[in-house]
Amino acid sequence: MRRDAAQSMLLPAVVLLLATYVLLAWSPFQWRVPDVHTNPVQVASDGALRIHGPAIVQTNGAPAWIDQVVQGSPLDIRLRVTAAVSEQSGPARILTLSENTRYRNLTIGQEGTSLVLRIRTDESNANGQPPLALPDVFEAGAPVDISVLAGPGLIRLEAAGQTTSRVVSARPFLGWDREHRLAFGNEFTGNRTWRGTIDRATVQVAQTVFNYLETEALRIPRWRIEFHRDPLQEPLVGIEPGDGLRNFLGFLPLGVLVGVWLRSRPRTAVVVGTAFAFLVSLTLETGQFFLPARSPSINDLILNTAGGLAGAMLAVAHRANRPRSV
Repeated sequence: MRRDAAQSMLLPAVVLLLATYVLLAWSPFQWRVPDVHTNPVQVASDGALRIHGPAIVQTNGAPAWIDQVVQGSPLDIRLRVTAAVSEQSGPARILTLSENTRYRNLTIGQEGTSLVLRIRTDESNANGQPPLALPDVFEAGAPVDISVLAGPGLIRLEAAGQTTSRVVSARPFLGWDREHRLAFGNEFTGNRTWRGTIDRATVQVAQTVFNYLETEALRIPRWRIEFHRDPLQEPLVGIEPGDGLRNFLGFLPLGVLVGVWLRSRPRTAVVVGTAFAFLVSLTLETGQFFLPARSPSINDLILNTAGGLAGAMLAVAHRANRPRSV
């Protein structure tokens, strides 16, 4: 009788726990579908990109020249741009070789009227901070020639008759991510819009010049999704200890309940407990794409699943250690 009563309490306990997860992960319930935009980019007859609003122009994959830069070849980027608006912020991405707003190899952008270069070296963080900057570069409708020279020992930024530089090591770009793609006019997360015209975009590495305004060098997606907040996509990076512990311990009871429910089949209990925690967490994180106050996180998904696994294993271990009645 006691065992039957305990068994009958498991389903309400699971339902109550799931309701708690929903309240914690989706509150406040301010649902809004992420913004979907057409890509407001025109390509002129000479190949110039005219970017009129939130848009992005990108390569299909990582540029082949990244490997050469990592190995020590000098990098020479030349741009001619005309800002449509004097003051843009973010910094607004003119050119970026990055994954999202937190991880990049380099970004050339506009912050107010200043030109900003964020470039990852062995002396900077993964976001290319601290940046190099030149003030009072941009004026609406005025073309600007931009030059970035980066290689062993030195990085130099030039524009509008100004120059700034930084001394770096002999192999400064060993930390570059070889999978980052190249984009113009925005960050890949779609929330660092730059408006204006790009008349020149060349990258020279060693003796090879890549002209990104040539036909088919870039891809212009027809549609662009703008999330309310940036999803956190880098696994197990930037975890705050308190938040990580809450995500792990929060799903421990779910694993325990599933483990108790299937305690007569230990292996099944562990597999089902882990899979159930993963699916519940995946559902909650996916729902956060539609909540302006929330941002999905791969770290939360990993830690929630680990908590479910640990809970199921605890339940199985407790049963294995119980003395058997004679």
